[in-house]
Amino acid sequence: MQDHDTGTSRLFLSADLVGSTAFKQRDPEGWLNTTLGFYQQFPSLLAEKLIETSGPDQSASSVIPDPIELWKALGDELVFSCLIKEEAHAAVAIKSFVAALAHWSNEVVSGKNQLALKGGAWVATFPLPDRAIAVMSTPSSLTPAWFDPDKAPEENNRSLIDAIGKGDSSKALWLDFIGPGMDLGFRIVQYASARKFVLSLEAAWLIAEAESETQIYFDGEVELRGFDHGGGYPLFWLDVALQRSGDNILDQIQGLAPVQLSQVCELATALCADKRWPTKLYLPGSNKAHLQVHHDAVEQEVHRLNEIRDTQGQIPDL
Repeated sequence: MQDHDTGTSRLFLSADLVGSTAFKQRDPEGWLNTTLGFYQQFPSLLAEKLIETSGPDQSASSVIPDPIELWKALGDELVFSCLIKEEAHAAVAIKSFVAALAHWSNEVVSGKNQLALKGGAWVATFPLPDRAIAVMSTPSSLTPAWFDPDKAPEENNRSLIDAIGKGDSSKALWLDFIGPGMDLGFRIVQYASARKFVLSLEAAWLIAEAESETQIYFDGEVELRGFDHGGGYPLFWLDVALQRSGDNILDQIQGLAPVQLSQVCELATALCADKRWPTKLYLPGSNKAHLQVHHDAVEQEVHRLNEIRDTQGQIPDL
């Protein structure tokens, strides 16, 4: 059974070329090599940083239960994902990712006609409130055992996901993720910069719980399209250590300073406990009760879906 069927949280990590649209206009002949270099080199750099972050006494595979794999390429943006079962998994993955961004922007870019990167991290939880869906490019090429136009969409989605999991599906079929957690993640990365690696509230919470030395900064509350929780969204970020000349002085003028990690945890605990909060966490490996605030809701949804599948034959949309 796929991990999204049984209740799971996944971490998503975005890396996006800075200023790529303008660069394509300035260099209509050279931009392709720049983009290809990013596509071909950054995943390997990320793998190297994950090993470095894991430390000499343990392999990367022992630190996080799922490899950090490329989930989707969106033009000049690469989005990676991995399964997380406890706060340390998210912290190590994010720390490795930020280290890769910093190395790229400070080392690779110099003298190689490359662009700096910006990015962010967020968490989505399945099957509540987010869902895995099967995407079809050519439904007519699929066998009736996988897709029957006369069946309910939920039933087709279940059989198509099963086909993907078994490796039986054609190249015209792949797995995608949708839901409020995914929507929110793509909203917050719009606030990223070459210096600021933005974090969803849950991502900031997990780092604060696991990494006592990490410095997290607060950018205030921002307005996110479609986000309705009676106020703005608290936006946190990590410093990628890519600064312009004079940034240190500007930081002093603005009084920029990292927030207390305990405050991040207190804020997240308060907001995420509200039933109106749109995103959730499911961390079966964590021994901290306050990080298990959503476990019952997620497990109840898994149980409900399994009952429908087993007793009524009506296969739900996961």
